[in-house]
Amino acid sequence: MKTLEEKLEEKNTPWKELPFYKRVFHPNRQSAISVPLTIGGAFISAYTDYDATGISMMITGSLLDLSDGYLSRKWDMKTIEGAKLDPAADKARFISSGGLMSYLSNANNENLYVPIAYGLAVTVDIFSQIKRWIDSKTSPLQVVEETYRAIINPEKCLIDEEEKSVLRANNYGKYKAWIQAIPTITYFGINALENHGFEISQVVQDNYEGVIATLLGIASGIGATGIYKRINGKK
Repeated sequence: MKTLEEKLEEKNTPWKELPFYKRVFHPNRQSAISVPLTIGGAFISAYTDYDATGISMMITGSLLDLSDGYLSRKWDMKTIEGAKLDPAADKARFISSGGLMSYLSNANNENLYVPIAYGLAVTVDIFSQIKRWIDSKTSPLQVVEETYRAIINPEKCLIDEEEKSVLRANNYGKYKAWIQAIPTITYFGINALENHGFEISQVVQDNYEGVIATLLGIASGIGATGIYKRINGKK
């Protein structure tokens, strides 16, 4: 199996001669950068006066997640390590930022809607990720090695040429990740508006956490459907 570097050599476009932006902002690195951006943004929004900056960071992290797959196809840089990194990054972003959201929801309003929905979503995410590692026969040490290579030396990654892969996120996984991201960002956004004195209607105040919990429940159902499809060899 060829590496990305070898593939580029065959096409007479060596890695070192690629445009600067394609090397520095390789899709694998975009996946990786999205994680600290989202997590950092959530904590900045929750615990500092720079909540607008925090929300912007969270939105940027989600947009990077949206663009990494598109650019890997557009630039013809799909790699096996990147296919493993992307869904893991999705889960890392949600489990961390969603965990903070769940904690704040319970601490501020003492309701369990969001914590219960979050717990269900995390259960589905963890099961999905463990199954992905099992299907790809990836050991914990390999996870570390492949993650390092995907981020630090993407040109050394193996190219992903399979039409049907147990590694890549299926459409259910992609929809789940976005349905998780939108209510999470919305939660921190509403809190930021309240902190800056914006008047939030009573209807929104009374119902937005219930809506967020419902969306997280829907995301869990979509994620579980994706796992079922993967178990049965369907996309």
